[in-house]
Amino acid sequence: MTHSSPSSVRLAALLAVTLSFAAVFAAAPAGAQDDTRKAQERACSRDVSRHCRKVMNDGDMAIHQCLIESRDKLSPACRKVVEGH
Repeated sequence: MTHSSPSSVRLAALLAVTLSFAAVFAAAPAGAQDDTRKAQERACSRDVSRHCRKVMNDGDMAIHQCLIESRDKLSPACRKVVEGH
């Protein structure tokens, strides 16, 4: 069993959150996509680490589902991202 360092776990979480919402913004211009992705990462990275750590290695859909299920515990910014999709 391998243990991930906190920085690799954080990177995995940010990547998963980004990927889980990427399809929604596929039609947006490239600059808007970058801005949206960065905003989502800022909004949800702590929430993923706090509430969805157990599913972080299970893929973006698992993380997205966890965020939905944890909606009442999320920060206001992340809740807005989750409810907007």
